[in-house]
Amino acid sequence: MPATALVAIAFEPLRGRLQRSVNRLLYGQRDEPYAAISSLGRRLGEAIGQTEVLSAMVDTIADALRLPYVAVELTEPVAGLAAVHGSPAAGIALRLPLVHGGERVGTLILGARAHGEALGEADRRLLEDFVRHAAAAVSGVALSSEVQRSRERLVSAREEERRRLSGDLHDGLGPTLAGAILTIEAARGLVTRDPAAVDDLLDRAAASIETTVADVRRLVYGLRPPALDQLGLIGALRQQASTLSTGGERQVACDVLAPDPMPPLPAAVEVAVFRIAQEALTNLARHAQARTASVRITIDGALHLEIRDDGVGLPAERHAGVGLISIRERTAELGGSFDIDSAPNCGTTVSVRLPLPAV
Repeated sequence: MPATALVAIAFEPLRGRLQRSVNRLLYGQRDEPYAAISSLGRRLGEAIGQTEVLSAMVDTIADALRLPYVAVELTEPVAGLAAVHGSPAAGIALRLPLVHGGERVGTLILGARAHGEALGEADRRLLEDFVRHAAAAVSGVALSSEVQRSRERLVSAREEERRRLSGDLHDGLGPTLAGAILTIEAARGLVTRDPAAVDDLLDRAAASIETTVADVRRLVYGLRPPALDQLGLIGALRQQASTLSTGGERQVACDVLAPDPMPPLPAAVEVAVFRIAQEALTNLARHAQARTASVRITIDGALHLEIRDDGVGLPAERHAGVGLISIRERTAELGGSFDIDSAPNCGTTVSVRLPLPAV
């Protein structure tokens, strides 16, 4: 009997090691959460591109839990499966929402190890940690994709603008000015022979030149709003805000708050702030049904722009329109950040942060 007990005691560590080996073989690292999370972090850190990040993530989760199938489904920017490991031969065991920053960014889809087999409590505990890391990774990939698309749209928009300006100069201003010159030359030849005809020709030349001046002003405004040079940034914003309280059925009282005096800003930042505020105030006037609004600028090493209203807020299922896309792209172009906070009947706040060069 004592010999049997000694054998049992001696065999116990070996039995534990065998059991752990069997568990690891069947269920992966679910009993070693630190090792599993460490492995996920290491593989995500080694991944280079967006596709590699998601592929490394599903491969690591599949290996850690010995699952035959793991997939990540994105919510945006393009809905659908973004990375897949294996195949769901035994069916789908679980779908877990991936939520980051309060927004759902995707779904983690897990296949069953065998038909009818559910994931155990130990699996679920480890998955809770996996889901947090996976949501952050998916959010990063989605954000990176959005930034890349924004840059592509900016480049495309810039080239389209250049082509439009080239066309306006070549097809509009050029022929108009050439025609005005010919008209003046014709009038010069008639000065002594037909003075009445000269007056008519000069009137036509003057009208042509006035049209050209209007076209030039339109082109200049497209490059940089004249109000910025005439009134300064804050004056231009106050002029824009004043349009909300004059005319129209829905009048909005809008205040503009900013440091006094306003420090000098790079031209690109001035134009971006004015255009972003202009877009936000235009959206506010059209859709917010607000009574009051405010535009606030603060500076603390970066410029912070906040446009707030007390309107109806954005719908729960909202899609970014042209205005919001423009704001996001102008912010991204200067390396800034953009956020929008809204709730039904609680108004909307658009927040933009633009970095400023060190003085």
